[in-house]
Amino acid sequence: MFGLRVWKIVSGILSIILCFVVSYQTFFVQIGAILFGVGGMSIVAGSFVSIMLLVGGIVSLVTNKGSNGGDIALVIIFLLAAIVGFLFAGIYGDLIVWSIWCLICMFVSLFSIALRQVDRGSYKPETPAPVAPRQPAPTMSEPLKKAVLEKNPKKQEAMVDNMSEEEAKTSLKYILRVITKKRT
Repeated sequence: MFGLRVWKIVSGILSIILCFVVSYQTFFVQIGAILFGVGGMSIVAGSFVSIMLLVGGIVSLVTNKGSNGGDIALVIIFLLAAIVGFLFAGIYGDLIVWSIWCLICMFVSLFSIALRQVDRGSYKPETPAPVAPRQPAPTMSEPLKKAVLEKNPKKQEAMVDNMSEEEAKTSLKYILRVITKKRT
C-alpha cells in the first residue's frame, strides 16, 4: 500500500500541474476559436477536464493514506473527465492525451479499492459470531403468586415483606418483562 500512497501523492501533484497546462492550452484554443470560428465544444471540454484534474489532484492528495470513499470519488472524477475529453476533443487534440492520463488515474484508483478489499480479507467467507447462551426467562416466584391471589391487602403486603431478596428480584424481573411486552 506504500506504493499506492506515493502514487496518489505524485499523481495528485501532476494532476494539479496538468490542470494549469490544460487551462493554458484551452485559453489558446479559445483564441483560435474566436479567430477562425471553430472548436466551440473543445473549449468547454478543455475547461471541464481542467477543473476535474484540479479536483482529482486535490482529492488524491487529501486521501493519500487510503480510503474507499476517496478512491471512489477519484474514479468518478477521472472517469467523467476522460469521457468528456474523449467525446468533445474536436480540434483540441491534446485533450485526448489528458483524457488518457485521467483514465490511468481512474484505473489506479480502482486497483487501490480492489487491493484494499483483498488486504482486509473481504474475499474470505465470514464466520458467524458465536451466539451467547440464552438466559432463562424470569418467572413469577411462588410467594408472589400467593400474594397476588390473596384477597386481603394487609396480608398481601405482609407476604411481599416476607419474601427473600432473590425471590423479590426474580418477581420484579418478571413484572418488568410483562410490562415491556405490553408496551410493544
